[in-house]
Amino acid sequence: MKSFANNDKFGKYIKLKSFCATRWTCRLEAVKSVHCQILRILLALKQCSNEKYSKTSVDALGLFVAVCDFQFLLGLEVLNFIFSFINPLATYLQRKEIDIGTAKKLHLELLPL
Repeated sequence: MKSFANNDKFGKYIKLKSFCATRWTCRLEAVKSVHCQILRILLALKQCSNEKYSKTSVDALGLFVAVCDFQFLLGLEVLNFIFSFINPLATYLQRKEIDIGTAKKLHLELLPL
């Protein structure tokens, strides 16, 4: 998989992030890292799936098929879109000191969505 890491045709290398159940700003970074590197991820999974008779190759092939599924790709696009819009509010609300007026303004900007 390292052969893809510095390949310019797939864009800038971004480390994949873990998906945090409680922090919305971390969720955006996790989704964005997969969204930006989907081709690199697919190529790495395809390469791993070509190994003969190993659990890794079976797992990689299963993930490859799941990631290529339309529902996964659509879900990734939707999450990237939604998290990009809610990120300013989520980031602001995580501050130690917040102003309720500013929070309300950021919240109202989300309502037209």
